[in-house]
Amino acid sequence: MKKHFILLLLFLMTFYTKAQVKEGFTVPKNPKIGLSLAGGGAKGFAHIGVLKVLDSLGVKVDYISGTSMGAIVGGLYASGYTGKEIEKIVLDTDFYSIIANEKTRQDASFFNKSVDKYILTIPVKDGKINVLPKAISTGQKNIYLLKELFKNVSTITDFSKLPIPFMCIGT
Repeated sequence: MKKHFILLLLFLMTFYTKAQVKEGFTVPKNPKIGLSLAGGGAKGFAHIGVLKVLDSLGVKVDYISGTSMGAIVGGLYASGYTGKEIEKIVLDTDFYSIIANEKTRQDASFFNKSVDKYILTIPVKDGKINVLPKAISTGQKNIYLLKELFKNVSTITDFSKLPIPFMCIGT
């Protein structure tokens, strides 16, 4: 009985979809294309492949949005970078250096160039052990990188005024 019901449902859906197409459904001549990019480092990098394919096919994206890493990739694309240029940026960037934000000995002042006395240090604040960091990256290297990458659109204060209108959500 259940098998017959499913077959009947599929049969009726076929007529319903054909009826929708016959009743004047038309594809617009110049459809608007919006692209939404998800968060997550690896997914954000995977979006670059999609952008490269869209570029190679000559598809013009009219709107773009993203969250987290998708917002960074989408923001670069919205500000005028091509998929290939974004890929080069990603391949040429040392993300460990940016996230770790470790100061080199050259960056440290004379008084801070001492050798660590202990193998392990435990951060203590107000008499309590403070183990969890507030963020993955506590430094400024990521901000400096983004400022450099987006300097071509630094005078634009409204994301909707970028070469491709852009929206993002980030925390």
